[in-house]
Amino acid sequence: MRPAPGEVLHFSEHPTIEVFRPYVAKTAGQVTPYVWAVGHDRAPDYWFPRQCPRAKAGIQLRLLNRLHDFWAETVASTLEWSGIRLRHARP
Repeated sequence: MRPAPGEVLHFSEHPTIEVFRPYVAKTAGQVTPYVWAVGHDRAPDYWFPRQCPRAKAGIQLRLLNRLHDFWAETVASTLEWSGIRLRHARP
């Protein structure tokens, strides 16, 4: 999802968040509580998990309309595969 110019989004790996409360992060260089928001130009930076350094490993990223169709083909193939992050995928 990309916000329109002038709009901001909050990206989180916690799908149950309903209310964003300002807080001071452990790594913050300030003492004022805040909610981190991302604008139109930086939104793509947050579409993928931070713990997954795909660029330095040479891993290709694909955008698919139906991930589960692709996954069924992958599991049936002779490719080496991992589905460690599939728990986050919607059917």
